[in-house]
Amino acid sequence: MTGCGFTPAEIDAMPFPAYLDLLAYWRRNPPTHLLMKWYVGYKA
Repeated sequence: MTGCGFTPAEIDAMPFPAYLDLLAYWRRNPPTHLLMKWYVGYKA
């Protein structure tokens, strides 16, 4: 939600296949904030 700017209502309305497509896209092209987190070795 935060990475895409979606609201909770938009996520709830998203069809499941669209959600799976988004996950597949992120698997190939991770969001920049995750790449940076991995690059610097950030651990929560």
